[in-house]
Amino acid sequence: MKKDRVWNYARWGLCLCLFGIFLAWSMMQPFGAPPDEAERYKITAYIVKHGTLPHGGDPEIMLDGWGFSYGFQPILPYILSAYFVRFVSLFTSSEYVILIAARMVSVMTGVVMAAIVWKLSEKLFREKSTALLFAFLVCLLPQCMFMHTYVNVDSMALMSSALIVYSWVIGLESGWNTKSCCFLGVGMGLCAMSYYDAYGFLLCSIFVFLSSFIHYDRREKKLRIEWKELLKKGFLAGGIAFLIAGWWFIRSAVLYDGDFLGLRTRDAYAEKYAAKHLKPSMAPTWHNAGFSIIDMLRQSDYLNLLTKSFVGMFEHMKLPLPDWMYRIYFAVLGLGLLFAVFPMRKRKALKLQKKRIVFHMSMIACILIPNWLCLWAAYDVDYQPQGRYILPMIIPFMYYVTLGFRKLLNPLFEGGHEKAANGILYGLCALLAAVMLLMLWKVIYTKYYYNFITMLKSDWRTFFRKKNRTMSIYHRHKNNFRIFRKNKNII
Repeated sequence: MKKDRVWNYARWGLCLCLFGIFLAWSMMQPFGAPPDEAERYKITAYIVKHGTLPHGGDPEIMLDGWGFSYGFQPILPYILSAYFVRFVSLFTSSEYVILIAARMVSVMTGVVMAAIVWKLSEKLFREKSTALLFAFLVCLLPQCMFMHTYVNVDSMALMSSALIVYSWVIGLESGWNTKSCCFLGVGMGLCAMSYYDAYGFLLCSIFVFLSSFIHYDRREKKLRIEWKELLKKGFLAGGIAFLIAGWWFIRSAVLYDGDFLGLRTRDAYAEKYAAKHLKPSMAPTWHNAGFSIIDMLRQSDYLNLLTKSFVGMFEHMKLPLPDWMYRIYFAVLGLGLLFAVFPMRKRKALKLQKKRIVFHMSMIACILIPNWLCLWAAYDVDYQPQGRYILPMIIPFMYYVTLGFRKLLNPLFEGGHEKAANGILYGLCALLAAVMLLMLWKVIYTKYYYNFITMLKSDWRTFFRKKNRTMSIYHRHKNNFRIFRKNKNII
């Protein structure tokens, strides 16, 4: 009982610490420093100003030079940010306070994700030390933490992917009880309303769910489908997902002549209104230049930038971590993946062979899909090898890294040396926590603290003033945003 109490305290302690870190980080970094935040905030500002959702081609939210906007894609986080902004605007007109209110959606989403990851770790791993390592690998990854500090849709994509995987585990264990179906529906709905790079979890959810009700009858040598349970539980999960996300795709289909994803219309706007060198048909991509994907991988810094920015590279890929931090993370991740391929005895969760196969196939697919989407986008659309585009794979990826360490230490666990094995795993957790704290000090604190304190000393009185006029962060600092855009890595 005492150990369980300490474990619960640790869970809440992690969530509270992460909330404090995310909030402080979001308060310190200037507006427009994170990638594309200025362009994304336009949608929140539009909703606050007009009280309605924008058309993706509205000039007020268009990306300068690119000919399209983020309004063609799902914008649920921006809608929620608008509610936060409207509430805070009742008490103050401070642009700084309003910005922090808009960022609070990502902050809170990050904390919810941490709580889900903790519960998921308990399901995936029997030992608390192994479960804690998984939670730390996911929640303390610098790039993952960065996603929860500014206005974006990536944060919700990460949180929803964690909820989806959690629903898979409890659904496969329970035969899809009401709780697991509800979690799956909520996870799929939020995932659909976040980022297309995370849509692999939607496809795999269908596969995992259907596999539980489709069986091969060896006696009769044919497939047997549990139609009653499939339809009843499928309508529950699907109905919840539709309530959360269905309206958006219906709206898109109506606005964009049947283009329910908005991608075809977005590309058409880009081709018509973008600057000449940014039009999709004329963009200087590797594909348009006649090179192959292999040529791109050999002749560019794609893999180097992608792997480093997956671990952590902030602002517009201009604020990297110290090299020794990358070396530590590459060593930890590489060692875990190396031993993940070795066989081990059956785990407590997912005992049945079929369930394990389905689970692992889906997890591997959710690693491969965002990587392929990122690779193809860099090759054919816009060369941006940024780790945030493959971050949706973080849950399955870190699961296999953790599984690798568990397999590596399996002889110690089975040989009666559990204390030694647990000590090594807790030591790894301490190492990850130390790297995270040093990252906050060496990178974030050093970069932003002085300007942040100077701003607080000069402007803190304005945080509590209410003026009878609409404040627009974007238009007030428009020239600064142009400077930020010039610094992006675009070929």
